[in-house]
Amino acid sequence: MKENQKVLVKNLTNHEVGFNCINFPVVYNFNPDQTIGVKWEHLEDASYSRGMRYMLTNGILKIDPKNENYSEIMDELQLSDLKEKVDNSLSYGEAKKLLSVTPIQINYAIIKKHLETGTITTKQNIASAAIELGIKDYTLNGLIKKATNIDVIKTLELNKAPEKEE
Repeated sequence: MKENQKVLVKNLTNHEVGFNCINFPVVYNFNPDQTIGVKWEHLEDASYSRGMRYMLTNGILKIDPKNENYSEIMDELQLSDLKEKVDNSLSYGEAKKLLSVTPIQINYAIIKKHLETGTITTKQNIASAAIELGIKDYTLNGLIKKATNIDVIKTLELNKAPEKEE
């Protein structure tokens, strides 16, 4: 890998995340769904910290598969065994788009696959998107509850503003 090569890294969550380098005075902050070019030497340095390893293996941050030398990058970061799982991670925006299809039944199989085989972040993104979109589909709720233990319908009911009595 070239030292000054930029590696595209994407935030898959619906909130800000970041990391700093152990041996360089650099901090990278990612807004929701943002992709940033990170110098290879900074990414390699940061990958030795536990927090960065956690974010990469759980799909919070994703090395963009469109990167030149992608396989080499994943091998160098010792993530090649997780490549397929991380490659299929959904960002919050992608999860929201997947759940926005009408009727939702069209995407049951795709959603079920992501909930069964996806990263922790993918599962949380699907649950959060379902809550934001106000989806009260019992089949979808069952799939999400099984994968994340989040009851979307109950959450929506609890978040509903109490009706005023006159």
